[in-house]
Amino acid sequence: MGQVLVAHAPGDAEVAARVAAALQAEKLDATPFAGAPNSKADKGRFDGAPALVLVWSRHTTGDAGLRREALAAAQRRALALVRVDGAAAPSRLRTALSATISRTGIGGLPRLARRLAATLSSSSQQRTRRMTADPTTPNVSTWKGALLLAVLLGGVAWSAAWVSLGASPAPLLMSLLKG
Repeated sequence: MGQVLVAHAPGDAEVAARVAAALQAEKLDATPFAGAPNSKADKGRFDGAPALVLVWSRHTTGDAGLRREALAAAQRRALALVRVDGAAAPSRLRTALSATISRTGIGGLPRLARRLAATLSSSSQQRTRRMTADPTTPNVSTWKGALLLAVLLGGVAWSAAWVSLGASPAPLLMSLLKG
């Protein structure tokens, strides 16, 4: 499981540190990240993170880069939202993994951390199951792919013979087979 990013506006650094601590208490590798990514490396961290926890507050509404990254995470179903002091998030960012906290309290943060840990654990197990081949199941796709490739190559050879002979290669093929 990779690193969970806790994205936040620069004015929410203290809140993001509390969110990261709550996630770390659930054995998640969580790191606060202020603002939107500014380099390819940062963008790669955002795109490669199994989850993006966005601290949404009045400071975040003015950060177009953070909103863009949050929308991308929401589209790949990797967004968790922590709303500060009841700040309303856009409907496109609404997610089942969300909590509301105050600037001084933790609110539903422990529950969100447990749910996020469970979600990431089950999704990584499913990903592993999908990528691990089952030795008892025959690999049917191999012979189908070979057959498709043979038909494709036969069609290309037939077309090349037609073009070079200027007529159907069927009579030539029949004379070669009769021998």
